[in-house]
Amino acid sequence: PSKLKIAKIIPIFKKGGQQNLESFRPVSLLPSISKIFERAMYKRLIEFLRKNEFVDKEQHGFQKGKSVITALVDFVEAVIEGIDQKEIVSGIFMDLSKAFDSISHHILIAKLTSFGIRGIHSKWFESYLTDRQQYVEISHTK
Repeated sequence: PSKLKIAKIIPIFKKGGQQNLESFRPVSLLPSISKIFERAMYKRLIEFLRKNEFVDKEQHGFQKGKSVITALVDFVEAVIEGIDQKEIVSGIFMDLSKAFDSISHHILIAKLTSFGIRGIHSKWFESYLTDRQQYVEISHTK
C-alpha cells in the first residue's frame, strides 16, 4: 500500500555550518509495519543469497560477524603474505556508501531476477522500489 511507502525525513545536525546541507544527516522514519515487512524480506533475501552462494566470502559490509575491522585484518594479512612472498602488493579502495541511493532500480531488479528471484517476490521488490514518497520535517513543520 502507498501509505507504507511514505517516509518522514528528520535532518539531524552533525557538525559544521548550520547553513550547509552536508552538516546534516537525514534520518528516515517509516511506519512501523513497513519496517517489519522490510526486516522480514531482508532476512529472507540474505538467507537466499547466502544459501545460493551469491554473497562473496570477501564481502564484509552488511554481513553478520564481519565489520570494517575484519576487513582491515583480512587486508593486512593479505599484504603481509604478499610481502613475505616477494610479490607486488597494491590495493584499490572505493567508497560505496551511497551506492544504493544511486543504483538504477531496473538494474537491481534485473540482478535479483538473474539470481532466481521471480514471481511474487520480484513483484514485491518492484513495488517496494517504486512510487515512494518522502517529506522533510523541521521543528514539527512539513
